Order: sequence, then C-alpha cells, then structure tokens
Amino acid sequence: MQALDFSADIQLLNQHNADLVIGIDEVGRGAWAGPVCIGAFVLDINSFKLIDGINDSKLVPKQKRQELSSLLQPTNHLVLTGSLEDINQVGIGQTISQLITSAISQLNESLMQQNKRAVYIIDGQFKTDFGNQTVKQNKADSTFYSVAAASILAKVYRDELMSQLHLSYNHYGFDRNKGYPTKEHLNALKIYGASQIHRTSFKPILSYEKNRN
Repeated sequence: MQALDFSADIQLLNQHNADLVIGIDEVGRGAWAGPVCIGAFVLDINSFKLIDGINDSKLVPKQKRQELSSLLQPTNHLVLTGSLEDINQVGIGQTISQLITSAISQLNESLMQQNKRAVYIIDGQFKTDFGNQTVKQNKADSTFYSVAAASILAKVYRDELMSQLHLSYNHYGFDRNKGYPTKEHLNALKIYGASQIHRTSFKPILSYEKNRN
C-alpha cells in the first residue's frame, strides 16, 4: 500500500485560494448495527508535519490505524456520531449529511475567529449542498491526505464504540465485525434476532425484528 502525501491537497488549496484543507469522511454506513460516525481533519500544510502511512482507513491494518490515530489526535479535528435513533428515523444518508453539515458549521465558526479560509473535500456524492468552498468526490479517502486522516480518526473511534457495545450485546461479535453483516453476525441474528442497537430501518434487519431481545 502506497501512503498518501499532500500533493492532491495542495492542488485543491491552490484551486480555491484557501489557507486550509479540511477532509471529511464517514465510517459505518454499511453496518447493520451501531452508530455512524464522520471525521473531519484540518490540514494546515504550513504547520503540519507529514505522518507516513496515511491512506484510506479500509486499506490500513488495524494496529497501524490505531498508531496513526494516536499520532493524528493532537491536530485539530472532529469526530461526530449519528445516533441509532437518527438512523432509524431519517435514514443513514440523511444522518450522515446532517453530521457533515454540523461539522462544517462548527469548523467555520472556529475559522472565522482565526481569519482562515478553508476548502472542504468530502468523500462521496450527496444531494445536500454543503455550501461554498466544499467539494464532493468519490474515493477522496484514497486520494487526499486530509480525507484519509479523517477516515482513520473516525474508524478507530467507531471501532472502539462497537467494542464497548460488544460488552452489552456479546452474542453478535461486534468487537470483531463492528456491526457489518459477516457470516458470524448473520448466524447470531438467526439465533437471537435483532438487538436494541440494530438498525431496524435497514430492510435486512426487519426479518429479524420479531425476535428482538
């Protein structure tokens, strides 16, 4: 796996005449249980020293992700969580869009105080208009250092949440599958039905809902 550098981020900075690149990515969209998270990472090319090994969190081994997350922690960033209630009420896509909107609002307020101009690069395509100075691009997490850093921070954070939830819902192996529909998870659903942290708005979960704990 080739690590990312700042080249794509610098190009984006120049195109938008900005001071900072802020990468945004989500984790947990495809899981059948637990919350969804988004990460936002503020990259200041002039002050941030490149950490080697950064790439899309799905491409980075677990132990390396944890190491990288620890190294990234001191840098300005946000990790926001979309609750199970929101996912079931408004859907996964709308929940993620709301989290992104909230992150941009919080960061814009901080940037105004610093008199800094940022460009936001968001992984994926959304119907939502996130405002000026925002760019939406598929696979941005494997192209832009800032987005990859955001994905690592969000992934490690969500994985830890799922490991904690495993302590209360230990039939499903959430410490291993993190809520994704692995064979182990599917077998547990057949035996125990859906738990209180399964996404009942997801069609595959509805068939297990009648056996809910």
